[in-house]
Formats: sequence, C-alpha cells, structure tokens
Amino acid sequence: MWLSLLSPLFLLCLSRGSAELPVSRAKCPARCDVSKCPSPSCPSGYVPDRCNCCLICAAGEGDSCGRKEDPPCGDSLDCRYPMGKRFAKGVCQCKLSAQVCGSDGRTYDNICQLKAVSRKALQHGLPAVAQVQKGACESGHLQSSSPRYKFNFIADVVEKIAPAVVHIELFLRHPLFGRNVPLSSGSGFIMSDSGLIVTNAHVVSSTNAISGRQQLKVQLQNGDTYEATIRDIDKKSDIATIKIHPKVSGIKS
Repeated sequence: MWLSLLSPLFLLCLSRGSAELPVSRAKCPARCDVSKCPSPSCPSGYVPDRCNCCLICAAGEGDSCGRKEDPPCGDSLDCRYPMGKRFAKGVCQCKLSAQVCGSDGRTYDNICQLKAVSRKALQHGLPAVAQVQKGACESGHLQSSSPRYKFNFIADVVEKIAPAVVHIELFLRHPLFGRNVPLSSGSGFIMSDSGLIVTNAHVVSSTNAISGRQQLKVQLQNGDTYEATIRDIDKKSDIATIKIHPKVSGIKS
C-alpha cells in the first residue's frame, strides 16, 4: 500500500525536478536583435559572442581560457596551459613578455598591459597611451610638455618639426552596432603637402578577429581630425604610408 502511494508522489517530484533543470546553453535566436545587446567597456578588446550577434569582452591577461564557457583571449594574448596539459584550465598570457615604456611615462611589464591601459583611456575620452620604446622608461626622461609624452617615437630634439607629427588611431566600425571599437594607436610624420604620412605598419593594422570595416583617424597638432586610407604597407619592415583627404573626409573635432 505504501509503495502504491509513494510511486505517484515520486513521479510527481521527478517531473517537477526535470522541469526546473536549467538549460545548459540557451539557443541562438533566429534573428539577431542588436538592440538587446549589452554595451560593455572592455580593456582587453572585444570578440563576437557564440551566436555572432553581440560583442562581448575578450578575456584579459591572467583570465581563464580554453573551456567552453570562457571567451577567447584578447589581442596579442595566447591561451597557455600548465605544463602543456591541453585538458586543464588555461590562462591568457601576453605573446611578448618584454617590458615597454609608455607615452604616459610608465614602464609596463609587457605590451598587452600597455594596450589595456590605452583602451581604457580611450573609452574614458582620454588620450591613448602609445609605446615610446622597448625596455623600461629612463627615470625622469619624460616631461608633460615634451612631444614624447603624447607621441610614441618623437624625440625631444625634433620639437622644431612638431607640427609635422600626427596622432593616428585605428578603429573598427562594427556592422551591427554602428559604433567605433578602438584597436590600436600611434604616431606618424607628414611627408608631403598632399597629406602623405609615414608610420609603423602595426599602428594601421590589427589581428583582431572581429569582422567589420576598419577606419583610420588622424589628428594634427592643431587638433583637426581627418579620416585616412592606407596607401602602402610592409609588415616585415613595419613601415606603412597613409593618405589623408582634408577636403573630402575632414571631421570636425
């Protein structure tokens, strides 16, 4: 008799428990509605979500990686596993471990830390932090009035030609969000009156996995800002030339 009473009760509890089990992974929507996507501020950059609809934060240096629930590591980061164990939890680590000196006068343990600080500064409307040199900063060699404080490879001895120095920023125009995602920044020199500029190839190119239209923005010493296009690039020599079009693509700053 007790068995006959317990059996329906057991089945009822089992059915309720099954209904309350959470779905391990929600299905992707049939149609991507970007209005429902969050707008995160990500110092380690952005990556598409698993549904390829919204942008989410990439994993930063020291974050977990390699598992299904982990986002991909950010730009210039690799997912590394302890003692080569691919089935263990990985950790995002910078591909380059050498110290670098930033245009803010600070020494960073690696280029990834500098890029993270630079992205955070751009997201708060502050000037980007660029690499001045490889290795630690020399004590007291940067002053706030020095061109090297703002621009990455301009020495104090070239103050006479400072008007020829420009600040370059590379953005990604996301096709769904319609907003700019900062990728990299640096400086360059105006080489001709027609607006030809020489800079480093890594400043105007990116290995970011996000799809979208990349845009170059050039800021002159007087504050004027223009769009630019790449003319020639040699990644092996890390040299590139870009061209601004003041009469066509000028943007009011």
